[in-house]
Amino acid sequence: MKNIVQYGVCISIALMAVLSVTVRPAAADDVKYPSGLWGPDVLALKDEAPAYLPAEFDVHIKPAPANDSPETVAEIAALLRLQAEARTPEEIKAINYEASKAPFLVVLMAGATLDPVRGRPGQFPGQFNVIPDVEYAFQYRNTHELLRLVDHEVSHFIMREKWKYQRARPTQLSDKLTPVITIPSHSAYPSGHAGQSWAAALMLETLDPAHKDVYEKKALDIAHRREIAGLHYPSDSEAGRTLAAAVVPEILKSEKIAALYSSAQQEFTPTAPPAEKKGE
Repeated sequence: MKNIVQYGVCISIALMAVLSVTVRPAAADDVKYPSGLWGPDVLALKDEAPAYLPAEFDVHIKPAPANDSPETVAEIAALLRLQAEARTPEEIKAINYEASKAPFLVVLMAGATLDPVRGRPGQFPGQFNVIPDVEYAFQYRNTHELLRLVDHEVSHFIMREKWKYQRARPTQLSDKLTPVITIPSHSAYPSGHAGQSWAAALMLETLDPAHKDVYEKKALDIAHRREIAGLHYPSDSEAGRTLAAAVVPEILKSEKIAALYSSAQQEFTPTAPPAEKKGE
């Protein structure tokens, strides 16, 4: 691969240049995501000690597919089809929105706006506090904090595995792929958005099982849109979900999180509306 990173060129330009190089999968099994382009924030996340699980915890994902494998060749072809057929204005808008928000928050909002307690369309607070309709309002402060901590733990293991495999981004293997948004400063496998959103869905469905399908669909949609955006292969998404499914149940066993989890449960406990006073 040509050395396109010139001295004095800023890191964002270097990132786009390296990831736009054409490499045919059949002749490029040695192509990796450049370790020198990892962002300092994700490197710090990778290197810090996990809060709830052992550092050596097995996340149960298989090795990333080789660049010259039939699986990767087929995945590149699938991504090119998505680029041609699935990049509607609505999908692009959603891709940009989901890139600007924490995945766990997007999944939480998908269920919160259903408002199963009131049985009518809900009003989700922009900040995690009481909404104007106070007699019926959910307060999600504890749920938000629970999901944030779980997200951080899951993200550590995602970054650990990304560093281990350094899988090339799809745009490194095909110059026909154009990403919808800026490529994140770390490697492809496993998908962070897939793992983070699936972890949120798994956690939320223990709190709000009536809307299990809603949370899981939102998480699947988030991951798929990262494929539409040209950032991830489908196998990245699958690995992210596998990792989340391994990590979340173990976090739930931790006594460190028990009190917060109990408080979050209360935010999903149905409460009856106040009784009307006589004479009103």
